[in-house]
Amino acid sequence: MIKNWELFNKNMHFENIETGDFQPYDIDMCYFNSDYLVLGEIKHEYGTFQKWQRDKYQKLIDGMDIKNAIAIFITYTEKVEDGVKDIDVSKCKVQEYYMKGIKGWHEPKKKTIVQDIFDYMRSKG
Repeated sequence: MIKNWELFNKNMHFENIETGDFQPYDIDMCYFNSDYLVLGEIKHEYGTFQKWQRDKYQKLIDGMDIKNAIAIFITYTEKVEDGVKDIDVSKCKVQEYYMKGIKGWHEPKKKTIVQDIFDYMRSKG
């Protein structure tokens, strides 16, 4: 669940902690255990998943020493800016995914929600 939306709706910058080519960035969702890793970027349905964000997630997934790793771009449709509504991320739509061992980002062939991704990763683990 995304709760207290007003606390997350802030602009963050990392300029003061950059070191050469190393630039920190935020990850909206992270789940891992000994069997699999799921990373996620969550945006409103009108949000843009930038190329540099795709590249960063891809480097993270490829660099992990976990065989079953996936990054997902997730969108939600609810209006939450007033801080009143919580978002159940498990029911959010997966727009794109990048999976270790499969080249490039892909759109799911059928409607896929976050829960579907977790079910799939558990079945592989």
